[in-house]
Amino acid sequence: MVISNYYSNLPYKEKSRFISDVIELCDISYPSFFTKMKKDSWTKLEREAIERYIKKKNEKSS
Repeated sequence: MVISNYYSNLPYKEKSRFISDVIELCDISYPSFFTKMKKDSWTKLEREAIERYIKKKNEKSS
């Protein structure tokens, strides 16, 4: 899954929540979040954590 695709499909209000959750989850800064998003340069552990987060969110909305 490409994280940036998931992010771009979120409604406006949910994007800020996603950003803050990922920043806390991965212990990264706000600018780092957007750099990693733009370059798709997530580490393996960050990517796994974010994909688990997305899966959990999708299960709740189903």
